[in-house]
Amino acid sequence: MSIWNFFSRTQEKSFVAQQLAVLVKDLPPTLIQDGRGKVSVNKITRHLERVYKAASDFKEAQNIGFMGRAVMANAFKWGLKECGYPDEFADMATEGLVVALSKKASA
Repeated sequence: MSIWNFFSRTQEKSFVAQQLAVLVKDLPPTLIQDGRGKVSVNKITRHLERVYKAASDFKEAQNIGFMGRAVMANAFKWGLKECGYPDEFADMATEGLVVALSKKASA
């Protein structure tokens, strides 16, 4: 990894952008904004868990450290807000991502 890539973290930001694009396609912000009854909790959980699994796999494959995980979480949170998801949803989803990225790899 070059020194520029270390500071710019384009790899992590690009991965998060890809995951956000899939999430927006599968679970549009309008479904979350409309409130209860439009989408089930199970559907939301299923889509978020896919993102968390992909992020965890990416972290392990690329050997992402503390700074990379922080960049991913920050890019994810602000990306959700920019896509139009409510602040409460962005906070909750980002918290789940942080937990998923903090877990050690399974043996």
